[in-house]
Amino acid sequence: MSLEEDESEKCYRFIDGAVQKNTRPALAIAITFTFFITFFR
Repeated sequence: MSLEEDESEKCYRFIDGAVQKNTRPALAIAITFTFFITFFR
């Protein structure tokens, strides 16, 4: 459980950083990465 939350937190922080930098490609990659982890865990 804690491992799963750790991964999610990393993803959310990465997405947050992408939003703050306002870089759309990085944001798209972050979202894709998040879905990839969610479905292929």
